[in-house]
Amino acid sequence: MLNICRALRFRMLLDRKQLPLGGLFPITLCHNFFVRTLPLMVGELSYIALLRRHLKIPVSEGVRSLFEARLFDLQFVIVGGTFGLLTLGREPTGYVLAVLALAGGLIIANRVLFTVLPKGIGRIWTCIVRIYPWRHTALLDSAGHKLGEVSLQLDRFRCLRPLLKALTVSLCTYGINVSCHLLLLSTLNVNQRLSVLLVVISIVMIAAWFPFSLSGFGVIEGSWAASLVMFTDMEVGAALSVGFFIHCCQVLMTSLLGLLGFVLLTSRVRERLMPARKQTQKRVPTS
Repeated sequence: MLNICRALRFRMLLDRKQLPLGGLFPITLCHNFFVRTLPLMVGELSYIALLRRHLKIPVSEGVRSLFEARLFDLQFVIVGGTFGLLTLGREPTGYVLAVLALAGGLIIANRVLFTVLPKGIGRIWTCIVRIYPWRHTALLDSAGHKLGEVSLQLDRFRCLRPLLKALTVSLCTYGINVSCHLLLLSTLNVNQRLSVLLVVISIVMIAAWFPFSLSGFGVIEGSWAASLVMFTDMEVGAALSVGFFIHCCQVLMTSLLGLLGFVLLTSRVRERLMPARKQTQKRVPTS
């Protein structure tokens, strides 16, 4: 379900309703695998390359949709952690007010962000062009054209309807991701208040984006240990064991799904090549 929501969000951010979900879903699986396993965030580039190779989508659209997806992910991780901090030690009856306040603040912040961001990209590029000594190279002109396209596409989120659609799908993605973490924690008998676990999970999610490790090993276990010890008073050894177990489960599942995505992509390539091969065989004269 998590990867289906990610694929749906990518299709919505690409603004291509006719794009088949069957073609985007295996790309999402492979992209998630490369992000989990390759160091220095190199795996993020696989999404752009796979879109270009299998769906013929321009690089600028791949970069823009990936940037937007990560931007919405970061927002919900911050909002989830903030919600947990605001409701620490409070009764569940106080959750409603916190949810309403954060939802309103999120919408307002996004309206401001997507009003300022397109203009900011244009101004930053103008400054770069002024500083850069070779102003009229083909590479520079091409990059400026691509950034202009990205700015125009970002500008569409100034309208409330596409913004709410993007926030809704991102909320579903975040909710399923958090639910998976909560399920794994419950199997390990880590039973704490929801607000506490939200703070812990948010810290781990942010730490997972740090590109200074291979497959996240070390960073993710350390973030689990630090956050569990800080907010649940768990012993360091037990917290490290919890973090290592959860991370191993995630890597294993991501690897299996990545293999599935590779198989699906390979089968789609073969299906596209079969008609061409049949036509070639028909053209070969028989003796």
